[in-house]
Amino acid sequence: MIEELTKDEMMAEALSNNEILDSVFKIATNKDFFVAKGDKKTNLADCLADLTDDVIDMLYTSYQTFLMKNKNLKDLTSRKEKEEKLKQLIPECFKDYGKGIDYAEIKTIEKLLINKAKKEEVFDFLCDGFAYQYRKDNNDIFVLPAELATIYQELKDNGVIAKRVEEIGQIYFSTYLLINGVVKKTVMYDILVNHHKLPLTEEQMESFFEKELDTPDYYSLGGEELVEQLSIIKNEKAYLRFTDAEINDYFEFITSFMKKLRNLLNNNHKNQALVYMMMILSSELDGEEINDLNLSKKETKAVQELLEAYKSEIRYWCYDGRTIGEADFLAIAEDVAFKEKLTPSTIENCLANVDELYYDESLSKDDALENLDELFDRYIYIRNLATLNNKSIYEIKESFDYFSKGLIFFYHDGDDIKCLVPDEVLNAIENKDDDVKDQYLNTLVTDYLEMNAVLRKEKLQELLKSNAFTVDIKELDKLVKDNDYYILNDNYYSIFDEMDDEDLGELLKTKDKFSKYKTADLAKCSEEFDFYEKLWDLVSADISDNKDELFNELRLLAKNNGFSKSNLEELAYNYGINLSVKVKDKLLKLYNNYKDAIGIWEYNGYTATEYLAMRKETKKVGRNEPCPCGSGLKYKKCCGK
Repeated sequence: MIEELTKDEMMAEALSNNEILDSVFKIATNKDFFVAKGDKKTNLADCLADLTDDVIDMLYTSYQTFLMKNKNLKDLTSRKEKEEKLKQLIPECFKDYGKGIDYAEIKTIEKLLINKAKKEEVFDFLCDGFAYQYRKDNNDIFVLPAELATIYQELKDNGVIAKRVEEIGQIYFSTYLLINGVVKKTVMYDILVNHHKLPLTEEQMESFFEKELDTPDYYSLGGEELVEQLSIIKNEKAYLRFTDAEINDYFEFITSFMKKLRNLLNNNHKNQALVYMMMILSSELDGEEINDLNLSKKETKAVQELLEAYKSEIRYWCYDGRTIGEADFLAIAEDVAFKEKLTPSTIENCLANVDELYYDESLSKDDALENLDELFDRYIYIRNLATLNNKSIYEIKESFDYFSKGLIFFYHDGDDIKCLVPDEVLNAIENKDDDVKDQYLNTLVTDYLEMNAVLRKEKLQELLKSNAFTVDIKELDKLVKDNDYYILNDNYYSIFDEMDDEDLGELLKTKDKFSKYKTADLAKCSEEFDFYEKLWDLVSADISDNKDELFNELRLLAKNNGFSKSNLEELAYNYGINLSVKVKDKLLKLYNNYKDAIGIWEYNGYTATEYLAMRKETKKVGRNEPCPCGSGLKYKKCCGK
């Protein structure tokens, strides 16, 4: 079993372990990091022998530091010694891991056994030495060694896997009930067996819910009264289907919420259940209802603040298991849906037939197209608009305001209601004009260079390609120059005078070592620019001398993850500026408000928080062990995210 560590201990260990961090950097840098040499092998010893030295080092360090820390494994220097030890450790860890495996991982192992697994499915297995990647004729083959396949078969034969599947089924069953309050039995069976592909029987599902109801066709958390009360039983289409990841995420979210609520109520389970039931049935909880629970003023305030903080993410029974935003979208769609799909499906025809209750009567085709033009400034956020055309509204798990802008409508299709995206909108998205394309491309070039300070030419080219823009180096050189950035040798720079050649060279080496680059997030970039505008306003208002130089130095501190009180004091000393306590507090408060939007150059555009989270991902401490923080969740699903 894995030694339990506190979150602080685990973070300290990760921060101090350069070998683990080096492994993360190498994995992020090299997409072929795990590819083994030679032809496909089937036993563990041969698979390990085919790995590169870097992978062997990474695996042993991972087992030594996290996966089997309690064994106090010695530092080994020779590859042969590490291989021999890993041959012993990997099967032992896999056997323990299998006892707490989740369903997605079970499906991955089953795919590995028939050579149908994909890299995104087996990545964690590669990191733990449970799977091995070979390549033949440019095709990747992923192998589960024979020794591990035997262990898995033994777990199946002994009923361990079947028990885990049943436990997972019970979690999914409970989560769908928590989301909906009431679920028709035939619908629950369809969701778990046909949608999630869980091999469960009706008898097993009956055993998940032992309460006898007078309404035997339903599972209900609130008895017969709730069955009669909730409208969801009238419309089977209203039941949302989630992916495995979504259902697991919501289970963890609601578990975390309930734990915090229980802590606020001093572990009073009865009051916890009452607060949850009142909230989930109405989406609103006024002070009088909370006062009926005889809570103290402090408890009442804390509960109200918690409910407000979680309000938008909770799925409400009164809204058929939807969030408030999703429910608002659904209600409008049902209210204004056309009797049938309009022909022609033009904006003008749609506006002429839609219920005016939700529109400004003056909204015209030109207004709608103008709204679309505005959205093109954030083109990345409307790519999904075209995919909604002819999609059932009951399958949509999101909310948006395209409807009020005249960019999406709805129509009845039998007993279903579907989305209708007007022809002009579809055409504009499909054939966006060159000006819009160029504007978006320029924005991406600017954002990537500001996020990174320095980029190799081929790297910027690769990043733009990930955003669906193929640009040759000659054209890219022109774009960089047109945006007033710098080109030197094979690199692009957004800074030059601010840092000396040696510092820039060291920064580039660090970035090459890390090499996992954040995709441009235009909203986050916009937030970061807001920070610089407010920073300049603050400097201009409170500092009399050397404003430009001080602003540039403060920007360098922010982009190098060095915005601290001590560094501010050192900066003030170097420039001969008397920074008052009040001004320092203002600067630190401004930075803290925006630090989760500031991309750090050394971290290739990732914020400091995101970078630390990526480090935590390397701590595979007890993948399926309870999290040391006491949440009751698996470590990998909690602090190990």
